[in-house]
Amino acid sequence: MLQEGDHGAVPRETDVAAEVAAAGRLDRNRVKACLLIPNFQNPLGFVMPDQRKQELVALLNHKGIPVIEDEIYGDLHFGGKRPASLKSFDKKELVLHCASFSKTLAPGLRVGWTIPGRYKDTVRRLKLNTTLASPGLNQRVIAEFLKSGSYDRHLRKLRNALKNQISNTALGIARHFPKGTKITSPRGGLLLWVQLADGLDGLKLYQEARKHRISILPGSICSSSDKYMNCLRISCGCPWSESLEKGIITLGQLISDITCRLPGK
Repeated sequence: MLQEGDHGAVPRETDVAAEVAAAGRLDRNRVKACLLIPNFQNPLGFVMPDQRKQELVALLNHKGIPVIEDEIYGDLHFGGKRPASLKSFDKKELVLHCASFSKTLAPGLRVGWTIPGRYKDTVRRLKLNTTLASPGLNQRVIAEFLKSGSYDRHLRKLRNALKNQISNTALGIARHFPKGTKITSPRGGLLLWVQLADGLDGLKLYQEARKHRISILPGSICSSSDKYMNCLRISCGCPWSESLEKGIITLGQLISDITCRLPGK
């Protein structure tokens, strides 16, 4: 959630089961808007249950609080049914649904869409003031791709590829990382969240990994209060390869080396 205050935007805790219990907070604080990634959220890859989505939207509709819904990962589900959007439960046009082709086709296309509800005129004005317009040729190319049915076929192949890439990465972590390492089991998206042993500094691991040209995101970057120090996010967006497997092996070795240098080891 975002609330107005001396420190600007205040991040929402990751426990989505507490959505409705936040009603008291909405009353106590000057909450102006909520910014949520309900499906395959970055960095954890979690999905908010549909029942919670409905209850949360109903609560925020009742309070008159707008919701900015980032649905950039919604089409990357691994099951047969796509998880519902917050917008599908919106009765008062207070959800600004935002999505893009950047994760499903190519980031360089710079084409997305929004369903802004009652904020349509405001969004249109801000869009004009900031970027003037989106690239016309790219939009026409995507429109033809959608019309032909090729996008749906592409999504089916992409989902299967991402599922396999996440599975291979998780197996590599299980084999080569120290015992006790915990990883998420996402039902979509392209991210794995990894929890290492207590006391291990993910930022230190990130710095060591960079020396080997390995890219990870330390968990502390995802917190405004130095939480998740022993966590990291791994992207599984690239096809599994021998090079990636070697990277996982190297990460495991670096973790073991850092662990050996911890006090008391």
